[in-house]
Amino acid sequence: MRRQPLEYKPSDYFFPELYVKGYKGGECVRVDVESMTYQASPTGEYCKAIYETGWNLILDFEGARASKSFIVTIPWDEHKAVMVEEGAKLQFIEARGVEVYIVSREGSLVDEKSVLAYVVSRKGETRTRRAGVKGIIAYIAWEPGSVPPRYVFAIAENYKMLNPKT
Repeated sequence: MRRQPLEYKPSDYFFPELYVKGYKGGECVRVDVESMTYQASPTGEYCKAIYETGWNLILDFEGARASKSFIVTIPWDEHKAVMVEEGAKLQFIEARGVEVYIVSREGSLVDEKSVLAYVVSRKGETRTRRAGVKGIIAYIAWEPGSVPPRYVFAIAENYKMLNPKT
């Protein structure tokens, strides 16, 4: 049997961007809630933070809520963005194991049975991590270099979808 080569699309390499309200960063965006749009603006209220470490700024794990308002842009979905406001309730689902294969990404609508990730345990068993709630994946936190790999899906019930203003 001949093996098919893996096919990659440019979208496989796109990475979401995180903008935090009140953060003092470089690039900023302004949000127009009436038209549900966002656009680049040097005086915007949401500024870009480093995605990998941004969870320290926006997630309150003890209170299960957003500690600051934030926007996550979804480049593989026409640069739409998920906006979660400060204080919004979040559900946190952890996926941790020897290997973690993420199935659902930021911007994905999920329900109780949606698969978030497959996890391989130390015993070599495959586990399925499901959402268990309805909402949207607003952010996926992880600690780069952590062993074993650990990902935490932040799922929001209350959110706004924004379109880029052209």
